[in-house]
Amino acid sequence: NALNDQNKDLGAQIATKEREVAQAEVRRTELAAKHKELEKKLIASQNARDEAEAHAAKLEEANAALEEEIAAGEEAVLALQRQTEESFSALQTDREALMSRNESLQKQMAESQSRLDAVREEAAAIIAEEQGRTEELETAY
Repeated sequence: NALNDQNKDLGAQIATKEREVAQAEVRRTELAAKHKELEKKLIASQNARDEAEAHAAKLEEANAALEEEIAAGEEAVLALQRQTEESFSALQTDREALMSRNESLQKQMAESQSRLDAVREEAAAIIAEEQGRTEELETAY
């Protein structure tokens, strides 16, 4: 009788342990499924990270290319500014030289006009003198 009671107790304990084992098995299966799901998410996250890193690398390359273009553009602008400054400087120098030449030509023209006026006066005086002699000679004859 005591043996039967002990058997019943052991049977109940075994049944309890079997239920606990079954519950543990269910939890293990759920955890294994969750583990697989997490592994898939991890792989997807790693792939997304790799794609993001590749995209970032492409953006960095494009940015570097743009920076080079900007630097080249700035150099071209500076070169153009220098060239423009040199051209304006040369134009100013040429303008000053032309103004000086113009002044010199105006002085030469004024001197030539003075000489021409003097020659005309002298010629008019000579002509008047010759006319006077001619009239004297005509009167004398």
